[in-house]
Order: sequence, then C-alpha cells, then structure tokens
Amino acid sequence: MEIRRLFWGFEITAQWPQFPRDGRQILPKDRHATIAFLGNVDYDMLKPFINNYEPEINIQPSGIFNRLILLPNEKKSRIISLGGHINNLDMCMTEVNRIKKGMSMLGFKIDERDWLFHVTIARKPFNIKLWKGLNILIPFRLSGICLYQSIQSLIYEKLHTFPIGFNNKTT
Repeated sequence: MEIRRLFWGFEITAQWPQFPRDGRQILPKDRHATIAFLGNVDYDMLKPFINNYEPEINIQPSGIFNRLILLPNEKKSRIISLGGHINNLDMCMTEVNRIKKGMSMLGFKIDERDWLFHVTIARKPFNIKLWKGLNILIPFRLSGICLYQSIQSLIYEKLHTFPIGFNNKTT
C-alpha cells in the first residue's frame, strides 16, 4: 500500500504574466485545472484505471482567461483563481465526467458539485486590493490530463500525463 495525496487535472499551457508578489502563489509549471481531488489514497488502487485510460479529446481545447475568481466567495476568499472562456467545453465536460465516474467505480469519494473550470494562482494570506484591478487576458490551451501528487504546500508532481489532441501518447 502506497498512500499519496492525489488529484486529476488538466495541464494548462499559457504565457503567464507577472502577477502581484502577494499570497502563496502556485508556480507557473504547477498551474492546472483540477478535475477530481482524491485526497490521501492508496496509489495502487488507481493502476487499473491508469493502465486502461485514454482521453477521448481529439483536439487541444483552447480559450482565454479573462476574469478573477475568488473562492469560495468574495467575502470569505481563500483562493485567487482565474476563470474565462474555453472552447469545446462540452468535450472537456465529457472527459471530466469519465474520470469522475472511473474514480467512483474504484471506490473513491468524488465531489459531486458541478465542475468549475478555473486555475488557482494564489492562496491566503493575500491582499485582495492588489489583485482586484488586474486586467486579465491570457490565452491558454489544455495540453494534457494528468494525475498529480501534492508533494508539499502548493508543489505538485505529475505522476502520469495523458496528452490530448492528435497523436496521443501516454507518459
């Protein structure tokens, strides 16, 4: 048994601007859009899914981040995230649901709330005034679906990457 803190997410490729030097920021290489958080789980339980999983997305969805999202809400914000428009959202939602269903079938408890596409940039403590006036316009693309391990606070390792788009090859 190998217990690890794991989650599934979309790998985000973007030219990240310099954000205010405020809050506990996630490094650009570690920014992602979480699909399903698994928690502290036995990594071996995932192997049947990992060995058989192939994304069904045959393009790399793209979009634009154009707004700040404060989570869980503006009054109790603990997380500064970016939201925006993503092309082919229906295709992404189908893949999100496939992963969530696969995890449920393996016995993992998955959050059943609707999926909110966002990328976390920083966590508390932060000064919201430094962030609120930002002009956000960041093009991006989803380049893969990854199984991530949380190594320590805001540092993540990709354990498996499933490229999306043409010529899918798993690493």
